[in-house]
Amino acid sequence: MKLIIKYQETPINVSIPTLIIRGINDTIVPEESVMYVYVKLNTLKKKLVHLDNTTHDVFNDPLKAQATKDILAFLKDTDRLFLLKDHK
Repeated sequence: MKLIIKYQETPINVSIPTLIIRGINDTIVPEESVMYVYVKLNTLKKKLVHLDNTTHDVFNDPLKAQATKDILAFLKDTDRLFLLKDHK
């Protein structure tokens, strides 16, 4: 709980395109935490993907190919010029 309290304002400092992938059966990160981070992200370019029948480790689950497709689609859809800018 201390970690959550210590870093609860971190998402507001994120201003770059962000993709969050969460397995519906994730027992490690609660849905409320995912939604908190998603809402607090300080970027208009953000996407939240929920994968059915998947746990926290989406790349060791049957839908890892779907997770990879979601990542590639997000990257293709992200403005490449934005990614080349200095965001320090």
